[in-house]
Amino acid sequence: MSQRTRRFVNWPAVLIAVMFVSFAGYQTFALRSFEAPSPTAIATVDLERLFNQLDERDAADVKLQQLVEKLQADSNSMIEDIESLEADLEIHDSTSRAFQESMEKLSLKTLEYQAFVEFSRRRVDVEKAVTLKRIYVSIKMAAEQEARDRGYDIVFVDDSLGEIPPADEAETTRQISARRMLYASPEIDLTDQLLERMNREFRANGNRN
Repeated sequence: MSQRTRRFVNWPAVLIAVMFVSFAGYQTFALRSFEAPSPTAIATVDLERLFNQLDERDAADVKLQQLVEKLQADSNSMIEDIESLEADLEIHDSTSRAFQESMEKLSLKTLEYQAFVEFSRRRVDVEKAVTLKRIYVSIKMAAEQEARDRGYDIVFVDDSLGEIPPADEAETTRQISARRMLYASPEIDLTDQLLERMNREFRANGNRN
């Protein structure tokens, strides 16, 4: 009886069924393995507007202005000393020892003044650079935190904003080539949220620079 039963087993059909099930299982596994990644969430920021409206930027400008005023006061004091020495020259005979001494003092004070002017210029430039870098780092950190909170994967600087200023062909070409974005929807702009976050944190930290 068992021999007769085996005669009626359609082995080709069984093999086809097994192959079909195996192939279907492979397809399911392949689809799961090569499943398309979820869409990337993107946001943009108007870096210029953000930078110009930050409380940290305003505080840095006040601090820088105080430095400039102090340096200017020191410069004015040195100018007064130079003018005083120049007045001394007029009351001495050009062949007298007093004249020579005043001339030496004037030359020395003039050199000191010139060195101070160069020092002041460099100090202001360094202070501006340090401030700019510090605020940029603050923006990067805040952008990362805001993006994580809101579920964004990438935050771009929207360089499509703003007009290209008039210039010659070479400069216009350079400015166009430097831009990477042609358009970004206002709906993905994160500037206001980032501005609010950074100003709130800056005030909470006691306006520390």
